[in-house]
Amino acid sequence: MYGSEYRGTRPILLVMMGAFPVMAASAAANALLTGLGKLRELLLARALAAAVDVGLAAVLVPAHAAVGAAVANVGAQIVLAAALLTSARRAIGSVRWEVGVLLRASLAGTAAGLAAWVSVSALGEGAGLAVGLVTALLAFTIVALALKVFAEDDAAWLEATVGSYFGGAAGWFFRAASSGNQPH
Repeated sequence: MYGSEYRGTRPILLVMMGAFPVMAASAAANALLTGLGKLRELLLARALAAAVDVGLAAVLVPAHAAVGAAVANVGAQIVLAAALLTSARRAIGSVRWEVGVLLRASLAGTAAGLAAWVSVSALGEGAGLAVGLVTALLAFTIVALALKVFAEDDAAWLEATVGSYFGGAAGWFFRAASSGNQPH
């Protein structure tokens, strides 16, 4: 996409992608803690992550240059996510984990990612990105409907909150993709 002069950044970007799985959880915990006014916890988590980043960078950058800096950053992102998630759990108490729902949603997300990847691989970066976005959305929608990726209470909340969007199609989707909407 950017040309051959950026080819050397591949190892750095691959390392940086290691932080992606924790970034969404980190952002959610950050939003929750901000909304609850837990500024002390937010500041302490960031201070800890910054210390980890600087400490790892001091050790890794001299020998590994940019890849070492990327590893240091990923380490800091993971520490930040762990600290924020720990603070969020303390703030809200126990969480009900619905493993089946999480697995089904992960499968739908994986299907969307694969659909986008196939599109970009087959069509190249220009048209493939546009087609990949559409195929990813379609793949997620189809798999989400087939696997019922939303817990019943989550689907009810989503429908009440944003169900009127797109002429009510969002509400229909949340109901149809709810584990409470099982065929009889």
